[in-house]
Amino acid sequence: VGFVCSMSSRYTTTASVPIKFPRVTRNDGNGYSNQTGIFTAPVGGLYHFYWSLLTYASKPVAIDLKHNGNLVGRAYFQGLPRYESTSNNLYLRLNKYDKVYLQANGDGGVIHKNLYTIFGGELIRY
Repeated sequence: VGFVCSMSSRYTTTASVPIKFPRVTRNDGNGYSNQTGIFTAPVGGLYHFYWSLLTYASKPVAIDLKHNGNLVGRAYFQGLPRYESTSNNLYLRLNKYDKVYLQANGDGGVIHKNLYTIFGGELIRY
């Protein structure tokens, strides 16, 4: 079970809305929905999640990893007028049907399209 997705166009963040990564290159177990931006665990176990994003001239904004609506991880952009990247990763124990997604906690951050902007996760152990 695992997924990897990326941006296919420039994306402007909206607070409190899951970020949708439309380009899905791997979706073993069909847990990730590019329509909602949400990964739903098809089986319980220990998962590893990672995200990396590139921006240019955006406002300061944090990109949060949410587990069933609760903040569990964060990566931050300062909003400098130059290319800026941020990334993070963590391990989570999920139950079947738990939901994990990225969400901005600020409006107006511009995330660029490319393979530097990815979100992924994989089952490590049942």
